[in-house]
Amino acid sequence: MYKYNWKCSRCGLCCENTISTLAGMKFGMFLLPHEKLMFPSNVVYPLAGVGLKGKARPRPEYIFAYQNVSRPCIYYDVDLHTCRTYDNRPLVCRVFPLEASVHGAILHRECPEVGKMLGEGEKVLASEIGGLEQEKVALRQMQAYYYAVFIINLERYNTSRLWVYNYTQHQWLPATRDLINKMLMKTEGETRI
Repeated sequence: MYKYNWKCSRCGLCCENTISTLAGMKFGMFLLPHEKLMFPSNVVYPLAGVGLKGKARPRPEYIFAYQNVSRPCIYYDVDLHTCRTYDNRPLVCRVFPLEASVHGAILHRECPEVGKMLGEGEKVLASEIGGLEQEKVALRQMQAYYYAVFIINLERYNTSRLWVYNYTQHQWLPATRDLINKMLMKTEGETRI
């Protein structure tokens, strides 16, 4: 028996609010490299990369994440509150309301159903929440992908050089410790599971 049960109400808020602001920068909906092909190229930008970059190489050697910057998502039907590609949606959509973090996983408090379920700042274990079985499977798939990406590319690229792409300024920025810390601070107020 679970302490809580989560059920998507299909409000569409996650599909409408695909842009986040972290550390003063806007980021689009997270996409794995093969998922960028699911969207028109005019709404997809790089998100993160590793390796050397300079005058001769204007982008990092390897881009491991992309972002969809359409808001709302181009596949979201605002009138019907449905996804037109639900059975073929990106992994980040399959994971929601969970998100991978340095702490394991967090629950998105922006989700109205999560807000109804949990009190302010309440901590909860994943084992206490029912209804997230498919999301947990998708989260493990996403984590496995990134583990594999970094292990495979550890020797091919300089993984100590991490970059993020600011799509509003069309500029690659070094992911300094300060920038990463600011981005991770977002997870401090979230509910860890």
